[in-house]
Amino acid sequence: MAYTFGAATGDDITWVGTNTAFATNRLTLVCGWWYPTTLTATRGLWSFGNVAGAEIDTTTSELRLRTDNTTDGQWTTTGVGLTTNTWTFLAFMASCNNTGPAAAWRVWTATIDTFPTEVTVTSAVAPVGNFTGSTSFTVGNKGTGTVAFQGDIGEVVIYQSGSVSGILSPFNFATFGTITQAEADWALAEFVVPAFRGDVFSKRANNVSGANIEPGYWSGAPDSQVMRHTYNTTTDIAPIAPTVSGATVTANHPPVVARHAPLHLATVRR
Repeated sequence: MAYTFGAATGDDITWVGTNTAFATNRLTLVCGWWYPTTLTATRGLWSFGNVAGAEIDTTTSELRLRTDNTTDGQWTTTGVGLTTNTWTFLAFMASCNNTGPAAAWRVWTATIDTFPTEVTVTSAVAPVGNFTGSTSFTVGNKGTGTVAFQGDIGEVVIYQSGSVSGILSPFNFATFGTITQAEADWALAEFVVPAFRGDVFSKRANNVSGANIEPGYWSGAPDSQVMRHTYNTTTDIAPIAPTVSGATVTANHPPVVARHAPLHLATVRR
């Protein structure tokens, strides 16, 4: 199922994670399904804190991405092609580094009839000053703002990583603040496509011992908790209940229904 946002401009759903996203030396991946009924510039799809995240751009079929800095970094997309009354799968990958400062984004889009495809991301305003991170994640708005998304949202998963130690990094990347094409292709294959297919807790994350990664998954179902797991310790993080403000349950639902827990298969001797 999903929730409807936008009856009031302050509608949102929020929860607080363990790791800080969009700070220096952080890589964050957000995947989910959005169904806009109206496309209005500045309306927020999601955010960490009040600034960093994604919103409808002035070209309302496209998106504007932001990071929180002294002068906030801004990027725009070409090729997302949002349309009203259509479920669209979106995946956003961002990597931040105070040295520079430097940030990189990758964005993929899909529908029920199309496979996740990377779109063009172009810098609009270069970030100035250090990155300000947040543990507070908002669905359907920009933090405590009054720019609620207009439409339905369901099935959102977040991956965060602070590790860049070769094989111990499930994202298999080398440097914060940049994302090479090979690294983007890896993320597409190992995280984005599985999330698109409903495998929200990627097997790649499950299979990397010692990796610093924290997935959090919200199903969009009524009273659903955020399922969270960490793979840098031997203990999973307890599920938490998100705070729902104004958003209402709808029978509308995204085309793909995700598994609500990671799949662990027993080892069988043959």
